[in-house]
Amino acid sequence: MKMSITLHVGRGEHRGPLTVFPIWRQHSDGPEVTLAVASDLRIGELAEPSVPHLQVTATGRHPVLLLDGDLLVGGLQDRVAFGSRLLAAGRPTIIDVRCVEQERWHGSANHELAGRASSLVRGNSDQQEVWRRVDVERARRHRIPDVRGLELMPGQSGVMIGIGGRPMLIELFATNAMLSAAWPRILAAAAAEAAGRPGKPTAGWRARQFVAVVDNMRITHSPEEAQTGLNAVSGPFELRGIADGDRLLHASVINREAWAA
Repeated sequence: MKMSITLHVGRGEHRGPLTVFPIWRQHSDGPEVTLAVASDLRIGELAEPSVPHLQVTATGRHPVLLLDGDLLVGGLQDRVAFGSRLLAAGRPTIIDVRCVEQERWHGSANHELAGRASSLVRGNSDQQEVWRRVDVERARRHRIPDVRGLELMPGQSGVMIGIGGRPMLIELFATNAMLSAAWPRILAAAAAEAAGRPGKPTAGWRARQFVAVVDNMRITHSPEEAQTGLNAVSGPFELRGIADGDRLLHASVINREAWAA
């Protein structure tokens, strides 16, 4: 499958090591999809608890989108969602997760949605590496940049995050409303990831290069019932996302090379 993702990137705003670029994209119309919030979900351990899996149910009348990187805290240990999932109303779904709390394996059976993990933490599926990256971020938390005042622009449905002079992450959504709902989570996660990095802004030409890579990615799909998982890799750039038919709902593109900067 070659899905067309045509992007336009605007001027970035700088906050120390963090640069935030607005993105606009051409997209097809479709029914509104809402992002998951804590009140929408019932999240619990499996009957036989398993570190890499949780069971999630959308409790309202409509389907909701759980984002790749959403933090699910509580239960026997805190987890991070690995891959975006469109959750049908009332139907229990087993999702892939990774543990972000190595020290604990006790507590209640239930979790709550509480923020979002950085691209550093959610960019690798190996559990040992996830724990190592959580420790790296924890050591830098005293130097988090201030992201207050960063606001969306009209029609914006995506964002690029640059850290320490390099483009790190692109987040794309079906609509401006979906990006707006995720905006506080995205900024908080980006600020945590930028903590302790060199205070160098990311140049616009680097952002445009990143966009050009995404525009030319060959995206493969893996259908799962009514939804389609999207995947693509181009050098150090990895895309993971979800579509409803030919309509992209959400995608993240992570620059794995930037972590070495």
